[in-house]
Amino acid sequence: HPLLGAVVPVAGGEGVLFAGRLSAGRHRWLGDHRVGGVVLLPGAALADVLTYVGTELHTPVVEELTISAPAVIPDSGAMNIQISVDELENGKRQVRCYTRPDGDQDWTEHATGTLAIASTRQLTAGDLAVWPPVNALPADLTGFYDRLTVGYGPAFRAVRAVWLAQDRVFAEIALPAEADQDVDGYGLHPVLIDAALHPLSLAGFFADPDQPRLAFAWSGIRLHATGARSLRVCLTPAGPDAVAISAADESGAPVLDIESLVVRPVELERLRSVASPRDSLFGVEWVGATASEPVADWAFYSDLAATDAVPPVVVLRLDSGENDRAVPEHVRSVCLHVLEIVRDWLASPRWAAARLVVAIHQKDLAQQAVAGLIRTAETENPGRFGLLEVTSSDAETVRIGLAASGEPQVAVRDGEALVARLARVPLPALAQESRLRGGTVLVTGASGGLGRLLAEHLALVHQVRDLVLITRSGVSPELVETLAGRGVSVRAIEADVADRSVMANIVASVADRLVAVIHLAGVVDDGVVSALTAGQVDAVLSPKVDGAWHLHELTKDLDLAAFVLYSSASSILGGAGQGNYAAANAFLDALAEYRHELGLPAVSLAWGLWSESAGMGGRLSKTDLERMARFGTLPLSAEQGLELFDLALASDRATLMPMRLDLAAVRTRGEVPSLLRLVAPPVLRRAASRNIADVTLAQRLRTLSETGQNEVLLELVRTNAAVVLGHAGSDAVEPDHVFKDLGFDSLTAVELRNRLTEIIGIRLPTTVVFNYPTPRVLGTFLRTELLGESAQTPAANGDSAVADEVVRVGDDPVVVVGMGCRLPGGVGCPEDLWGVVSGGVDAVSGFPLDRGWPGDLFD
Repeated sequence: HPLLGAVVPVAGGEGVLFAGRLSAGRHRWLGDHRVGGVVLLPGAALADVLTYVGTELHTPVVEELTISAPAVIPDSGAMNIQISVDELENGKRQVRCYTRPDGDQDWTEHATGTLAIASTRQLTAGDLAVWPPVNALPADLTGFYDRLTVGYGPAFRAVRAVWLAQDRVFAEIALPAEADQDVDGYGLHPVLIDAALHPLSLAGFFADPDQPRLAFAWSGIRLHATGARSLRVCLTPAGPDAVAISAADESGAPVLDIESLVVRPVELERLRSVASPRDSLFGVEWVGATASEPVADWAFYSDLAATDAVPPVVVLRLDSGENDRAVPEHVRSVCLHVLEIVRDWLASPRWAAARLVVAIHQKDLAQQAVAGLIRTAETENPGRFGLLEVTSSDAETVRIGLAASGEPQVAVRDGEALVARLARVPLPALAQESRLRGGTVLVTGASGGLGRLLAEHLALVHQVRDLVLITRSGVSPELVETLAGRGVSVRAIEADVADRSVMANIVASVADRLVAVIHLAGVVDDGVVSALTAGQVDAVLSPKVDGAWHLHELTKDLDLAAFVLYSSASSILGGAGQGNYAAANAFLDALAEYRHELGLPAVSLAWGLWSESAGMGGRLSKTDLERMARFGTLPLSAEQGLELFDLALASDRATLMPMRLDLAAVRTRGEVPSLLRLVAPPVLRRAASRNIADVTLAQRLRTLSETGQNEVLLELVRTNAAVVLGHAGSDAVEPDHVFKDLGFDSLTAVELRNRLTEIIGIRLPTTVVFNYPTPRVLGTFLRTELLGESAQTPAANGDSAVADEVVRVGDDPVVVVGMGCRLPGGVGCPEDLWGVVSGGVDAVSGFPLDRGWPGDLFD
């Protein structure tokens, strides 16, 4: 069997031990079975293993199989499995299933069962010879897998069709190309057994269909035939929370019967609590770049002032940073300078067809902060920005870096181009006694949810006896009382960490006994990069950048055991709508690296999302959380986060990213982001290209009437809008309702724009949801973009009219502009307007109030 590798007779009896090793790397389909972001061994895999074991031991019926505990598969490394089978007694054998991850000493029992020579009942696969089934209605499978509460990746998306009858559900399933196509050794591939259960969400058998459920107790499993790659399936109620399953091959011949399968609701927090921290602690590694087509046509941004020609790639070089300004002031200056260029890059038609690569110096703290801003700009505007980390930005170094043209982040070191990849970090050993025990620890930002959790953790686990808690809003009396009850001396100080003189007095007052500094202070003031203001940038940089730099300078001569900076994953991944926040946290990451070079203790923790009210999760809406989950971000529980804090404190790395990543969700979305390709290797797909898909869509539209074309594109908009808003289906998106009224904000508008851009293969403006404010109007606009047919733009009230008509001759756009036009975005003549239209870029004017949008939408 593919999941087993050894069979050992047990000495002194007729018992047998089967053993094997499982891994998401070797058995790729395993990684696509996730619940709550945790990779679980499907009960279907144990069911198939036991049918194999039973057949080998002449007890082919799995009379019972009960799952007692979920088996979590590590994203890296392997899991050992053992199947212990007792000797035959009264025609039956007792079975126990155990697992143990590599590196662990203890085995965990996950299931028990009984194998039998014969069944007490005789079932057949049911009448599945007539297909499709009669007297059953076909179910709509649009968005089926996106609606399920279990995170099935591509390898498990096997349902092809479903029919509903009064008391039964029929389904047609086939092994996906992404699953292991070699069925030899399996009785029935676990993906097919598991997929037989997927239509239960449509059956109405359970009171709460949205509750995640897992297989719990199997009875009467009998395999009639092996080697199936597709099945006809019939599901029938078999008691409370139970179904009977019959499966046949394409001819209707029996393949599998299951007398009863009980499914139970699963507690997601319980699953998350047993997940290994090794799958939540990451770091950035730089690996050799794969050879790609070099960029032949590029120029420095500074060389383009005197020419109208713009090459496909433009490289922005920043000043070396040699100046007399204080570091925080320099960070502000550089960030605001680059933000101004980024905003112009997105708004001006001149740059529409080009990509801006920002060259930052490896040792410059201010320029490292800019990296966070650029990563966010690229997240919001895919394909428009890139980063090049260098020690010298001469033309030859840039040429080497641009050789890795398809990568968003490249570094040139010792003449070699390297690319950024996220990798799992080996877990350090925890000391028996904390280095902080009995000392004084200074914590900034202690009034927030994470600050409260940390203060209690320092007292309880690290046995810190003196805490200095600095906040701008004050520490709750309840927290002080709780800590005092544990014998901790607490000084709660209301102060602004950006005020150096105040911080100097505080540090001086505890310098003789200070063992650690933990900097949590920070604020958020979100906005997409095209709308960020200098005030928003300053408000977010102040507590993060100023506070951290002051603490560094004030404590660099003290003998600290730890200097911990609470950063954010947005600094590494780029957080949509958080360009200023990503920049501030990228500075913290760079500061930790800088301290390491000085031989000083430091670790910057680029935290992912925390659950509930702890951290940023407390201010996010349901739509925000669902959007983050679609991109693979899952919340850390308080227990997980604090365990990762302890591991990070014991690590010798300067920067770490403690974060729960749903790697199956990342792979399911399509092309895996470059940064994640080590931890989430791309799934092999059937040969197809996006260009072919685009042509197919356009060709399909050309076979339809104008009404039909609009209907197809309207449904495309509604379906993707529903996904962005977290709705189960497109019915929740009314065709003529304004997007704002449907629940869209600037971030969801950007996500919808990006999804539609990827589908149709044409770059859409960032404000397309604003300019075409209802699904129907947007669908009509997409028809024009795809087919090049004339279409009126949304009419504007007032004396001036917008462009009369846009037509397309072949691939060349022609703009016919009526006299007295109001030209947008400061465009001064029709020639400039031609650049706006042909480039498909934004041209921002004053906010129009005649399109159904409130004037404060993007405030």
